[in-house]
Amino acid sequence: MAAIIVGCGRAGTSSSELLDDFSYESTSKTEKEEDTVSEANNVNAAAEDFLGQWEYTKNDEYIMLAIVELDGEYQAAVSWNESTGMTKEWEYTLKYKDGKLVCDSYGLKSEINESKLAAQGDVIDLSDIMKTTPNQTAEFYMTSEGICWNNLSEGSAKDIVFKFLQNVG
Repeated sequence: MAAIIVGCGRAGTSSSELLDDFSYESTSKTEKEEDTVSEANNVNAAAEDFLGQWEYTKNDEYIMLAIVELDGEYQAAVSWNESTGMTKEWEYTLKYKDGKLVCDSYGLKSEINESKLAAQGDVIDLSDIMKTTPNQTAEFYMTSEGICWNNLSEGSAKDIVFKFLQNVG
C-alpha cells in the first residue's frame, strides 16, 4: 500500500508519524482508566482521557484515530481507508475546551486515490491522485461508548464512535 502524507498543524509532524508514535506493548487501559472513559461525557472528560489510539470499523470501512500531546498541544490524526482504494486523512491541532478537544481552524484534509497511485508506476502526477483541503474544523468529545468525532467542516463523521485500541507509549 502506498501513502503520501501532507503535514499540517505542528511543523515536522505528519499523520503517519502520529499514528506510528505508539507503544504496542499495552493494548488495554487499566481498570481505573476504563471506568474513567465509560463515565466520561462531552462535558467532563479530562484532556488525558482522549490520548491514545482509537478505531472504528463497520462493513468495509476502517478509521483510525490517534491523539497525542506534544509540548502542551494536542494533535489528532484520522485515517479513513475505504474499500474503493481511497484514503482520507485529517490532521488537527486541538485545544482542550469544556471537556472537548477542538480544532477551530488550520486542520488539513488529504484525499489519496491509491488505486490511481499504483497504476501510475514511476511517474507520479500528484494532482491526479491527491487533493488537499485546508481550514478543516472539528471537535472530539467523550461518551460512555468512546470518542465521538464531529467533523464541523463537512459533517462526514456522523454516528462514528471510536473504540479504544491502545495507550500512547
